[in-house]
Amino acid sequence: MKIFKFCLIAISLVMTIINIWKAITTKLVVNWFNLTSLAPILIALYYEWDWLFINWNKLKSWLLNKTVSFKASFYLYLDNDSVEKNKREKELSNAINDAIQQSGFIYQKKKKISIPYTRIILMTQGRLKFTLDISGGDHGTPIVISMDYQISSKNITQCWKNFKTFQQLLAAKFITQKQRYDILLDFSTSKQNPFYRLTLKSLDTKEVATFRLNFVEGEMRVDICNNQLHASSKKLVDIDKILSEYVPLTHVI
Repeated sequence: MKIFKFCLIAISLVMTIINIWKAITTKLVVNWFNLTSLAPILIALYYEWDWLFINWNKLKSWLLNKTVSFKASFYLYLDNDSVEKNKREKELSNAINDAIQQSGFIYQKKKKISIPYTRIILMTQGRLKFTLDISGGDHGTPIVISMDYQISSKNITQCWKNFKTFQQLLAAKFITQKQRYDILLDFSTSKQNPFYRLTLKSLDTKEVATFRLNFVEGEMRVDICNNQLHASSKKLVDIDKILSEYVPLTHVI
């Protein structure tokens, strides 16, 4: 509906300008009073500006396909804290190896899982390399599983699908009462700033050196700062929403 409405506005604006231009170039008497017909068109365009601005920046980002650092994490809150460290490491190692195999990932170099920290380098079937970090799990702390990618912006959706598949396979091996999911989008290499719901508007031409926005939407917390967006929620659907709606901007406005 938004696209249809914008197309009608654009067609009306173009046709009005063409008619006025033809009248001028053919040396006809121009009734400048007809310019008042542009007023409702411009008002309608103003009210649709946010939609136009967001989708233009999404299209520009897709065309430029800049490099982005994408990190996705989930937490395993394991109920039984009395399990011995060696037994926990073995249990975790078996579960992770199974999840890696079922997800179709390939080891660059297989490594023993050690608590409280292990880093594994993996590759997807599409030959995309990433790191799998396993941290925590000692002294009653949750185990945090993170996938860290350096990718082009067009690959974020596929990497997020890979993450969700792996998370579901691994989480199915454990009994846990709580959930938490985090993402971090870092656009430092492309100098873009992510927009989601809120942004800044500069009142002059000065460049914004640093800024930070924090807000809560339902059960999700969102933090936006220079070239970065971090979101955390108990629900995967909240993170899905962020990744489908965020907009990379060339400048903070």
